Amino acid sequence: MAIKTFELEMNHSISLRKTFDIEIPALEWIPLSENFYKTLYIINNKKIEIKLTKKQNSSLLFSWKNQTENMNNKIISNITSTFAFFMDKIDVGTNPILLALQKYYSDVCYMKATPFNSLLVTILSQNKTGEATRRAFSNLLYVLQQLSPEGILRTKKIALENAIRIAGPYKVKYLIKSSEQILSYWGGNISQVVELPTDQALSSLIKLPGVSYKTAACVLVFSALKKDIVPIDTHLLRVTQRLGLINIKNKSLTSSTYMQINTCLKSKIPDAGYAHLLFVMLGRDYCYARNPVCNNCPLLNICPRINI
Repeated sequence: MAIKTFELEMNHSISLRKTFDIEIPALEWIPLSENFYKTLYIINNKKIEIKLTKKQNSSLLFSWKNQTENMNNKIISNITSTFAFFMDKIDVGTNPILLALQKYYSDVCYMKATPFNSLLVTILSQNKTGEATRRAFSNLLYVLQQLSPEGILRTKKIALENAIRIAGPYKVKYLIKSSEQILSYWGGNISQVVELPTDQALSSLIKLPGVSYKTAACVLVFSALKKDIVPIDTHLLRVTQRLGLINIKNKSLTSSTYMQINTCLKSKIPDAGYAHLLFVMLGRDYCYARNPVCNNCPLLNICPRINI
């Protein structure tokens, strides 16, 4: 079968390594080398392997086995919707620290995924590395005939457990029960939920089994591109405190702490939901919990280094 290609021109240089490191939509892709990735699309119950390579600094080349014109158009639509905008396009306000951080990560593209994909990947990522999440989701795609709540429920439990074993087979109960509730409450369409006002969408999502504040927030910022809710983890808590953006005495991530941090960051950063990625990347790259590499950090000369 002939190979179909599609070249996506970006508006400036993109770093695939940084972009595909930790974002929830990026965890749908398996790295084959630094600039070579693959994933699996399930369209009309058909599995199609998509390969991605970086052609030039600002160009991405996708390839797959040629399909019907309608199928090819759906694939191209999926691809183009995945790459939403670059981090230098978000509004971080006027804080010099945030502006410097944004400039450093300007070659990172903020990615977008479908709501159900985001939900599955985020549940699989709970307390697991990106590598484990990638493998589990990839394995899951191969056993499903349909990437939907119906597809989850039509697949044997043992097959689901074997597929996601690297991320924790116990999570199958969350996938099954959440799928049942999505079908029962919303007719299988979670998209209508994420498009609700943020507070309503959040309260609806956290009713699903296995869905915490952070999981719901990730679904909202990466599938509905909500910018008024901040996914909060230990990286973000540590980094924002060291940068002097928040001052939270309680270091345990309780629901009260989530609300405090969310309110505080929204008051200081117009696009706080998107900006969360800047803090997580800095925490993984330089601002470690122990022995942060301050001398190599891009914020060395302006960071207040609180409690370091």
